[in-house]
Amino acid sequence: MDSEIDKRLEAIGTPEALALRGKAAIAQARLAYDIFLDAFSKATVLEPTTPTIQRLLWASTSTKNPEYDDLLYVSNLIAPYTVNTLPEDTVARIIDHLPTENLSLTLLDIKNALDTTEALRNVGIDFNSVSTALATEGVEKFQNSFNSLFEAIESKK
Repeated sequence: MDSEIDKRLEAIGTPEALALRGKAAIAQARLAYDIFLDAFSKATVLEPTTPTIQRLLWASTSTKNPEYDDLLYVSNLIAPYTVNTLPEDTVARIIDHLPTENLSLTLLDIKNALDTTEALRNVGIDFNSVSTALATEGVEKFQNSFNSLFEAIESKK
């Protein structure tokens, strides 16, 4: 999300737009967490230890932009009833330098995510266009990976 939106913010080039770089992905994920809370909060309160509670999955949370903190997404998406898939080197960085207090998402974080999303819209970010671009790119990457797998199988026949 940030890779795509950051390019668009840089093209806009205003100080307001540039100040929003690296904030869209966290805002979008926090809004997804808000939807999750609305849908599943009753179950989590009534049966907090049951394995049947739906959990929100964060995936591909590694930081792509080397200018950003290497744990930017991991540290900002720690929340109850979530699962994050992490490579070993990220787990090692967490153990090495992530503080252990006050890490869980709060309702204020969700409110700030709404404000960030509105600010992104105000500088000209079209989330429908971003979603279309990311879906197209994602399908293409999965198709390329799928084709590579079949080529490898064919070469071993």
